[in-house]
Amino acid sequence: MKRCHFNSWVAKTFLFPSYRAITLLYNSFFKDRRNECKPEDINHERIHQIQQIECSIVGLILGIILWLSFDISFWWVLAPTFGFFYLWYGIEYLIILCFAKWGKQNESYHDVSFEEEAYSNEKNEDYLKGDRKLFAWFKYIKLRSYKK
Repeated sequence: MKRCHFNSWVAKTFLFPSYRAITLLYNSFFKDRRNECKPEDINHERIHQIQQIECSIVGLILGIILWLSFDISFWWVLAPTFGFFYLWYGIEYLIILCFAKWGKQNESYHDVSFEEEAYSNEKNEDYLKGDRKLFAWFKYIKLRSYKK
């Protein structure tokens, strides 16, 4: 999974000035050219790509269960398939903001399980080649577990 787009108008248009990259729907968009990006930044976003695929599988299963249980349109299966990662991320971030009592907003952002896994392993080049277990971000689901 190496869907990285460098010097991207998406990143330049939608990201805050202090952010360098974003991963949306299994694609990573970087503001800088490839030769200007640090390898750990690319690895960080590739970890998010894998997390999004895992969440899409869970979302697809939930969507199919909803579709079969409530006789809704099949198109509603797509919402949890592509939205589960963002829904989980948002709910977890809100819980952290309400209960973790971090001093700075940036610290609470790092405590989100997806971000914590990515930051903890971005410098390990072998992490995505075999060191990582499925749904590894689950072990980072704890309030104030991020270590600076």
